[in-house]
Amino acid sequence: MFVFFEVLLIASYTLLIHGGGKQRTAANVHYVILNLIGSSLFLFALGTLYGVTGTLNIPDMALRISELSRSQALIAQAGGSLMLIVFGLKAAMLPIHFWLPQTYAAASAPVAALFAIMTKVGIYCIFRVYTVVFGEQAGELANMAQPWIWPLAILTIIAGTIGALASPNLRMLAGNLVIVSVGTLLITFAIRTPEASAAGFLYLIHSTLITGALFLIGDMISQQRGRALDYFVIARKIKQQTLMGVLFIIAAMAVAGLPPFSGFLGKLLVLQSATHSEYKVWIWSLVLISSLMTIIALSRARTTLFWRNTPNSESDESAKVSGWQLSGALLLLVASPLLALFGASVIEYTNGAAAQLHDVQYLIDVMNLGGETQ
Repeated sequence: MFVFFEVLLIASYTLLIHGGGKQRTAANVHYVILNLIGSSLFLFALGTLYGVTGTLNIPDMALRISELSRSQALIAQAGGSLMLIVFGLKAAMLPIHFWLPQTYAAASAPVAALFAIMTKVGIYCIFRVYTVVFGEQAGELANMAQPWIWPLAILTIIAGTIGALASPNLRMLAGNLVIVSVGTLLITFAIRTPEASAAGFLYLIHSTLITGALFLIGDMISQQRGRALDYFVIARKIKQQTLMGVLFIIAAMAVAGLPPFSGFLGKLLVLQSATHSEYKVWIWSLVLISSLMTIIALSRARTTLFWRNTPNSESDESAKVSGWQLSGALLLLVASPLLALFGASVIEYTNGAAAQLHDVQYLIDVMNLGGETQ
């Protein structure tokens, strides 16, 4: 996991600075420094856990973590807590989320769309490590991350929602919506049931595709507004106003969770998974209020970008987007109704993945069987 994390990050450093420019270079420097610190902490955490368990195999570590002595359990807890900080940094979890909106806004549109998966890697690692290694079977360290995840998930949604309402441009708005999705996914982890994990996996697919599309749409709108770019200010009329408007409204409805798009299905499953949780009122209130605030933020963006034009402004005839740009955004947008249309099959798949993730004994048995076969 550590090695592939580093391979992913090395590629992202180069992608982020692609295209040059002062703003992009500054964002890349901050991004590299933060991730180098995170990688160093990751290495320390791995060394700590290896020192007390004698293994880096995840199912094997899950088997040994409950057999540690009191002093060894304290060391393992320190290593697990350090790893949570690392994954929280990668996932843009509050309070170490501040790097994401500015970094994503500074990146070129295709790179920002590709980076929509980056935070989800951190979320996946939280699901994997703190369900398998520090899950129900971990003895003294069982569910050690849960007391921290609950308040941080709630605060991440609140911070992302406030950031979306205060965003000065469309790409910054999309970056803050990524943070809202991170908070929602952390809630599904904190519920600690296979149903919640399955809902989180489906929502993860949806949010990755749609926020990526929103970054691409923001770039196309920027090309047609002159110096105003995608900032929420009065500017000249967009050349392909109808086309851009349709793309934007589809993305906005999907992000906000309105039917018939995948955002509605994902949020519905998240709310259903919280039915028996003691935090049901908090979860329902946060998800629904953040959806309402998202609708308000996107409505404000649409009003400014498409309706508030300078008097007698002329659109730039040379600002039409290319077929490649349009096809990329369309491909991501079409995925949303398709996810909803084939929702039964996707839910069956995510349910199976969640059931296997939570069946730690099965993973241990598979590992032991593999060892005997060898």
